Amino acid sequence: MKRSLNSCGIVVLSMMLLGAACDGKNPSRTLNRPSPSPQGYVSVVCNALLEWKNSIEVAASSLVTEAPSLEGATAYLNYVLGVTDQMLAQVQAVGVPTATNGRTVQSDVIPGLAAARSALVRVQAQVASLVAQGPLDVVKEAELPILLAVEAVKSELRNPTSIEMAQATVADTDCYRLFRRKTPLGKGA
Repeated sequence: MKRSLNSCGIVVLSMMLLGAACDGKNPSRTLNRPSPSPQGYVSVVCNALLEWKNSIEVAASSLVTEAPSLEGATAYLNYVLGVTDQMLAQVQAVGVPTATNGRTVQSDVIPGLAAARSALVRVQAQVASLVAQGPLDVVKEAELPILLAVEAVKSELRNPTSIEMAQATVADTDCYRLFRRKTPLGKGA
């Protein structure tokens, strides 16, 4: 009897410690998080992309106005990769939208953005030769994957096979600002 009482006490103590270690958080709440509506999804995605693009444009203008240097270009590309990682994390965290083809939308958007990050890593590997050509060449090479990613997301969100996603995209102000602008290559991301 004493042995089963000790075992029971150990189990109770273990459960209390586990509860304290988890800080009372319910892990099933994050695993079973409800999917966002099409409006919620496009709002997060377009806001993340707009902030990403704007941050890179500001950094690019600073790089172009500075004296060309390997350190400046390297810092710029490190910054671009950092904000790209933040944007990717936001888009991944939003989850799959409740639209009829929501899983397809998310599975197309994420790899497209990840491909832009991979392209930026390749640009970073060429930074020394790009700096020799001038800071504008560094900016142009960094902007191309960004512009391609934004166009790919635009195409995916405005896809006529998902009326819900297309309507949500057209109604979202960040999507409007992101997709309406037509910036020439080399003149801003």
